[in-house]
Amino acid sequence: MRQIIRKNVDGLERQAIFYQHNPGNSRQPLLIVLHGKGGTADWVLEETQLEMFASEQGIALLAPDALTLEPDKPPKFLSNPQFWNSDPRNEFAGRLPDDVRFLKILIDDFRQYFLIDPKRIYVTGFSNGAAMTFRLAIEAGQVLAGIAPIAGNCLVDPVLLHHPVPTLWLMGEKDPLMPFEGGLVTSPWGKQYTRPPMVSEAQRWASALKFRLEEKHDFSYPDREGMRYVREGQVYFEFCKLKNLGHHWPGGLGRLNPKLFGPAAPINGNELIWNFFKHHQLG
Repeated sequence: MRQIIRKNVDGLERQAIFYQHNPGNSRQPLLIVLHGKGGTADWVLEETQLEMFASEQGIALLAPDALTLEPDKPPKFLSNPQFWNSDPRNEFAGRLPDDVRFLKILIDDFRQYFLIDPKRIYVTGFSNGAAMTFRLAIEAGQVLAGIAPIAGNCLVDPVLLHHPVPTLWLMGEKDPLMPFEGGLVTSPWGKQYTRPPMVSEAQRWASALKFRLEEKHDFSYPDREGMRYVREGQVYFEFCKLKNLGHHWPGGLGRLNPKLFGPAAPINGNELIWNFFKHHQLG
């Protein structure tokens, strides 16, 4: 069952889609999914097919909507996209809403008023939503049992994590907007960025986690390769390069234009994320 959750935050009307297939009487884990720039909550749920997956796994879903830079005008992908305030250094940061506050209010409401397990609240996000996932982990990590950013990096610098959060980080091998080796890219909105190498970004996040990680293992599977940062036999941070994947949700419908966003790939991202999350909960 879908319902729209509406909140007034700092004088702005905010909303999110909540999906729960079979609430029952037991407390379910909550997965929050954040769309990318130009996307919407409805779009990301359809693209990822997460509602079907959540029904099978007994997960409650929450998909909030970001706002546009000009909220009095209708959202449009190129001219007035919805996007998250994920970068405190962004030239528009002062004009954007306090998205951390909005998301924290939603999480607090669900912890108090819904049949949600407060020890199993997870966040995943795509692209700009991935960057927002990192920022939320930095500023509200004490209520999160795990995060899974996809096709995006942490834009907060320096990273000061007061509550280290178990992290699964997924990047596409053939992502033209987030090239794995780094370099100059042009966004669909015409802005140019110099992206850092993703391995150095992963090492930056690993340092910020401060888990006193004892070992680092390289791993390789037919569809992915990467690094696991391990403490006492348990994976706390896994960084994966997904083979033959562009700037898409892994295993999603792949509706973004491949000329701009690279190839889609049939890797089951939903399964990867949930297999990681279900081993982590707040103590």
